[in-house]
Amino acid sequence: MTQMTQKAVKRNGIIPNETRWNSSRTAKNFLSGKKYSLCTAEEQVSLPDGFRRPSSEMFDVISSLIPGLNDFNITKFTRVVEVAFECDGSITASSLKQRGRLFSAIKDANNGVGGGFRRSFDGSPLEIGDVIDGAFKSAIECSEEMTTANRVTTSHPIFERDVSGACDGIFQGRPVEVKSVNSLSESYIRRTLNGNNLQFAAYNWLYGKAPIIVIVSRQNLKIDVVVPTYDLVEEAMLTWATWADQVSETKSSRDDFNHRGRGNKSGSNRETISPSV
Repeated sequence: MTQMTQKAVKRNGIIPNETRWNSSRTAKNFLSGKKYSLCTAEEQVSLPDGFRRPSSEMFDVISSLIPGLNDFNITKFTRVVEVAFECDGSITASSLKQRGRLFSAIKDANNGVGGGFRRSFDGSPLEIGDVIDGAFKSAIECSEEMTTANRVTTSHPIFERDVSGACDGIFQGRPVEVKSVNSLSESYIRRTLNGNNLQFAAYNWLYGKAPIIVIVSRQNLKIDVVVPTYDLVEEAMLTWATWADQVSETKSSRDDFNHRGRGNKSGSNRETISPSV
């Protein structure tokens, strides 16, 4: 195991306190012998309202990645196991997809708690998904049609704090996001599209263009491609606006707590500075 520790910096800089491990034997065995391929028209299932399949040009672009995907060497792939970074007051784009997740992210930011994540191993769906992401990022780096995505940070008009995120790739300015599912059945595709629509909207808002969603079966590495048919950002803003009052209540509670703290230290020369929201 190789471990590297650096001085903490903001998210858009070098990732500090990063630990990397090789993929587990279980994951290697699970993916052994499997090859990426596009699903055929006969294999495509019905999509939920608000989504459709893109033009044949987009399928051709994804198809051009397949040689690179199948050349990806999992034995040399190291996954980020644990990442920690200094609190800079921003939240991640993925935190916008669930109300509870957003409140937790804002609470941590208000309390100066740095972000981070840990990964699980032993061939879990999360690990297989990470390996699939790694394969796509490797193939995109060698692509003539697509480019890797830079992290984008923008101030959210409703929550009045910076939101930071990076998708998996870029095609003609559009964000490309890869999602892995157990299989390309109608139920799994419907679940991942409906369950992540606010995250797709966040990338739409950050990059200024509707996302291209690449769905990969962990079972057989079959690939399908989907795009939204409606304005993701407009609908998401309406949803996020309904959460705003509760976010304001969280801010008010935080401010009251800090005000009481300053009152208790009125005889001290130390000043308590509240993080901005």
